[in-house]
Amino acid sequence: MIYFTSDTHFFHKNIIGYCARPFGDVQHMNDIMVEKWNEKIDPIDTVYFLGDLSFSNEEKAVEIVTKLNGIKIWILGNHDKKLVKQETLRTLFSSIHEYFETKEHFVYQNDEGQILEFNQSLILFHYPIQSWNGKNFGSWHLHGHTHKAVHIDTDLRLDVGVDGHNFYPWSIDEIRDLFALRTVK
Repeated sequence: MIYFTSDTHFFHKNIIGYCARPFGDVQHMNDIMVEKWNEKIDPIDTVYFLGDLSFSNEEKAVEIVTKLNGIKIWILGNHDKKLVKQETLRTLFSSIHEYFETKEHFVYQNDEGQILEFNQSLILFHYPIQSWNGKNFGSWHLHGHTHKAVHIDTDLRLDVGVDGHNFYPWSIDEIRDLFALRTVK
């Protein structure tokens, strides 16, 4: 399975107040987010992490990331610039990008019982963008950064950050089902 998430801000005390996160302290926040991540994600799953990992030194960031299941791909956020320079942390991700375009293969059965296949284009970036490659042809733009402050339900664009999904990562199937309900203009 494929998952997407962002803006965990592990070890960031002030994010609790900024985003009205329901945690008494940083340790409680970190523990719950690790628990919810691993509740959904198996070690063989792929996770696209769309930035703002941790407000900590390398040692603490490594400690957290090693607890997280999945094969992790890091799309850098505005708060990741110092951490990404740390070699030990870098080795915990299968790849690291500023911006990433990919396609994911879907197989499904339609209402007539036919098995259909298609490749879904994904544009992955920490920041929300107004226009992206393939926007007018059904590509999806997944991002973080806004901490659910920007709500758009007329585009195939989604903030996959933890603040807008009860601190769980989003599965590709959840996103597909959500986008199926949207009227794209």
